[in-house]
Amino acid sequence: MKTRVRILTAIAALALIAMTFVGCGASIDYVYYTDEDNYIYDVRVNIPTELERKLESSAVPDPNFDGQEWSLLEWLYTYADMFGYEVAPMKSTERGMKVYRFIRKAPIEDDEDEEEESDTVVDVKNLFYTYRITVTMPNPFNGMRAEYDGAKPSDTSIVSVIKYGYGYLPALGDAFPAAETMDLSGLGLNFYMPAIQGGASSGKEVDVDISSGGTGTEEYIFYKFDRLFDETETTISYSYSRPNSLGWYVTIIAVGVAIVAIILFVTHKKKTAKPEAADIFPYDPEKGESSGSGLPTGYNGGGDDIFKY
Repeated sequence: MKTRVRILTAIAALALIAMTFVGCGASIDYVYYTDEDNYIYDVRVNIPTELERKLESSAVPDPNFDGQEWSLLEWLYTYADMFGYEVAPMKSTERGMKVYRFIRKAPIEDDEDEEEESDTVVDVKNLFYTYRITVTMPNPFNGMRAEYDGAKPSDTSIVSVIKYGYGYLPALGDAFPAAETMDLSGLGLNFYMPAIQGGASSGKEVDVDISSGGTGTEEYIFYKFDRLFDETETTISYSYSRPNSLGWYVTIIAVGVAIVAIILFVTHKKKTAKPEAADIFPYDPEKGESSGSGLPTGYNGGGDDIFKY
């Protein structure tokens, strides 16, 4: 997996880690995929509707909007826009969750010359007809808790903006004082990547809707790797098979040799024996009867003198 996966995780997941303030019951879904031209960083903030109401009921006035209180959507929109994300249509689910969705695209060609992550391990097993390839890498959310806890006001980083604000955007805890009392330990962090046909992973296979409007018209199978917002270091792995052309070439050659050998064997068994001289010229002057004329009996009259008048 390219270096950009690691970078996009640091940007996408951290840039939208704002929901970590909402505490228990909330989660981040970081869905990574591509289209023909772009890497897609699809970040979804899942917040229980009851928790959303609790946060917004504690909202402080926003001086940039005639003193109206901040809404969670407004705060998240302003924050995401600072880091190049667009707000996608949000929706409520039957589970009583509000889903805020943010998408960022980056051209694929920007990453053409980058190397694989140094901490990504690729194991290739030769199974004669196929190669079984297993990729193991750190969970993209590793180190996030340490970055959050160690953020300082002077950093002006994506994490620092969440904790301390930037410019006209207040810290999330300042805009919604109720957020300060939330417990972060129960926050779920979920990383999704497209499943590979015939592959396997250490995660779970789930259906994910990637349609722009969240209409359910573009559902695909993804691998889901989940963890909590803590300091645990975890890994993810996935495997897939690719044809081993050498194994197939060897088999094709072996089959071809076997077919030729069978044909030669069958042809040899059915071959007609070499004819004797008598089969080619039936008269043997040493064995045949002869008359005074010296011709075999029965030949042109069976001994009659053909010159006799």
